[in-house]
Amino acid sequence: YDALKEMLVPGAFLVIFYYIVVFLSNRMLTSMTEEKENRVTEMILTSISAKTLVVGKLISILILGAIQIFALLTPILIAFLGFSKNLGLPNLSNFTDGIVWDGMTILKAALILVFGLLMTVGAIIALGSAMPTAQEASNYFGFIIMLLMAPFFVMPMFFTAEKTIAVDFLSYFPLTSPISLLIRNTLGTLSNEEAFIGIGLLVVFGAIAIWMAVRIFQFGTLSYGKKVSLKSLFASSK
Repeated sequence: YDALKEMLVPGAFLVIFYYIVVFLSNRMLTSMTEEKENRVTEMILTSISAKTLVVGKLISILILGAIQIFALLTPILIAFLGFSKNLGLPNLSNFTDGIVWDGMTILKAALILVFGLLMTVGAIIALGSAMPTAQEASNYFGFIIMLLMAPFFVMPMFFTAEKTIAVDFLSYFPLTSPISLLIRNTLGTLSNEEAFIGIGLLVVFGAIAIWMAVRIFQFGTLSYGKKVSLKSLFASSK
């Protein structure tokens, strides 16, 4: 029994999530803070709404991630498929034969990936909109990344035969949920009921994160030189 054949496809979604968050989210963070520092947002908001701008940035970072992953994998696949014999590369068919393509597992991984990224990028946009400078935002950004990667630090818990309270907590807590759910889906320990509960929570948390990002961006655009506090944000909303 080769468990790797079953884990390869859902594990690819985990790698994609990790790649996009680590390599592209910092670009989104600095984009928000630098535009605010340079007073560019004042001119942009004269022609479009804050909601359109925030959602556009969110969609653009996801598209950029997909393009970069495609650009990274395309030459590798071309080399293996077209020039493997000439270059002395191993035959991929020996490795790909027997890979399990389970539709439900792939569906769960895809939904967790999409809504997990929406929630994560929404939270990062909210952070960038609340901070007055990119330097200050980067300090809090490290904390968000640490929470996102927390499941990797307790990986042995995911391999236990019985579920623990800690695993359930990591699976449903907003910032640790995407990677925890993707790890469990890869290992085959995530039931359909637990998966769709987790996905439902990601949808709710993602909507809240995007709503907060829009509200903070609207208020933070005019708050130069100081952080946007939740108290002043809700006071302004009222």
